[in-house]
Amino acid sequence: DRAVEVARGLAHGLDAVKVGYPLVLTEGVGVVSRLSQVVPVICDFKVADIPAVSAMIVRRAVDAGAAGVIVHGFVGHDSVAEAAEAAGDADVF
Repeated sequence: DRAVEVARGLAHGLDAVKVGYPLVLTEGVGVVSRLSQVVPVICDFKVADIPAVSAMIVRRAVDAGAAGVIVHGFVGHDSVAEAAEAAGDADVF
């Protein structure tokens, strides 16, 4: 994995790495797991869906090792609240 190589080389100077859909769609969600072994991962998924789907996306990202997930608030309080609950100890931005 090129992404993991780059992260490993820069890890000493990183607080976290932001991962977007293009990388995950290309490499699979396993890239989040592999990167999270090197540096904390924030999934920039711009989640903006109904509450149940928002929660499912966040849960899968966190289960893969994400330290945080970016969620849009314009969809409403319910979606953000369910996403935050699904995140457990991970952050929702």
